[in-house]
Amino acid sequence: DARYTAHPRLMFGSRELPPEELWQLLSPERNAGLSRLLGLIWQHARLLPQLRPAARFQALGELATPSDERTILSAFARVTSLLGRSDAVLHVKTNVAQDVSALPGPPATLVVRAGLTDPVALEFQLARALVACEPEHALVTALNERAARRLFTAVGLGFGEPGSDTALGLADRALSLQLRATIAKPMQRELRQLLSEHGSELEYARLRQTAEVAAVRAGLLVAGDV
Repeated sequence: DARYTAHPRLMFGSRELPPEELWQLLSPERNAGLSRLLGLIWQHARLLPQLRPAARFQALGELATPSDERTILSAFARVTSLLGRSDAVLHVKTNVAQDVSALPGPPATLVVRAGLTDPVALEFQLARALVACEPEHALVTALNERAARRLFTAVGLGFGEPGSDTALGLADRALSLQLRATIAKPMQRELRQLLSEHGSELEYARLRQTAEVAAVRAGLLVAGDV
């Protein structure tokens, strides 16, 4: 299908928009330091037992025969190419409730319900899910609000300014100790530095809104609606 070998809806002038420029369109006000901080926290927090949903997530549904799902495979190939996320993993399954579900990585894992046949709708959902899976967004898209806020508190306790531990409970202190044990010393130094510069920006509501806007914008761009 020629629609998947050329990308006329992402052409600017006479040239195709490369992935790095597309990402700039998704988050024009993106702060590299804050993004690095969020990604660093996710990189280690996702390894903690209480934050690791991978086994349950990947057990959902039954694997379908990939060769029977050409529309899904083509849409997935196109979206991952456009977004520069060729390492993303696809599972096509039957007996799952949602059309597209996502587990942040890296690499990101997407579960798509078998039998979907609308390529434009698929591209929108896949692009939105992939962007929501980015490490800088995963803390507020993969975790519920309570878990995300607890994690921010634990990070501040473990790596923030002295005195930030007042009036915190045992669970917060325990999570903070787990993080310290997980993160290597050199990376702890980087985390402390980033936290001193961007710690005040770890606001759940704002980060959640930023992630949702970027994800929807990705879906619209890839599906050709903007």
